[in-house]
Amino acid sequence: MTSQKFEGIREWFENYVNRFYSADPDFQSNIELKRDHSKRVWQNAADLGRSLSLEENDQLLIETAGLLHDIGRFEQFERYGTFSDKKSEDHGSLGVKVLKEKGALVELDEQEREEVYTAIEWHNKKEVPSDLDSRRALFTRLLRDADKLDIWRVVTDYYCRSNGGENNTLQLDLPDKPQISRQNIDDLLNGRMADLGNLHTLNDFKLLQIGWVYDLNFQRSYEILMERGYLNKIFDSLPDTEDIQQVRSMIEGFMEGIRGA
Repeated sequence: MTSQKFEGIREWFENYVNRFYSADPDFQSNIELKRDHSKRVWQNAADLGRSLSLEENDQLLIETAGLLHDIGRFEQFERYGTFSDKKSEDHGSLGVKVLKEKGALVELDEQEREEVYTAIEWHNKKEVPSDLDSRRALFTRLLRDADKLDIWRVVTDYYCRSNGGENNTLQLDLPDKPQISRQNIDDLLNGRMADLGNLHTLNDFKLLQIGWVYDLNFQRSYEILMERGYLNKIFDSLPDTEDIQQVRSMIEGFMEGIRGA
């Protein structure tokens, strides 16, 4: 992997995304949302890679995975009109299919391609497979952290919006109702992430996002999370109930443990 090859992949990405341009402002805004998200995940991946002092080849590979991790989102939204994998298809798997069909990584050698494919395939799954070799596991975990860090940025900007407008696509078409699934509360109180299959309201989705703290893999990821205050913003957008207070206390204690480690 060379910087020249990476520049070629960047150019391919821009050209591919431009194919989805639409005069419909709602459609176009969602395409731009994912384009900009992809670029920020690339930057997050670069940051995390540098924190580990990766060799140049590996640094470029994780940056490639960061830029391309959501390439399946564009076809997903064009085909189904949603970013909900539950209502369409898994966007990680779709992304790998798109990259293979379009030959986007043809300039990389086979091992490099497979390492990027693996990271993209598993970046959005609940857990990382235990049978991945050390390199693929590293790239996958780096990408998962880089992705979460920008999703937190996107959703907290949305939750703190002042215009009151809703983006149902960003909410995965979940209703903004006060109800919260008891199972999601219990999962977080027991140190587990909530399950994607147990989302019934936007508040359930917020708990899922809070529970991602249990799935971060690198110290630098926690540093960025704490610096940017994302968790407090999500908690402040939730109902001030006893259950939420208990979850907040649990998560704050967990984060204090990380800070003191």
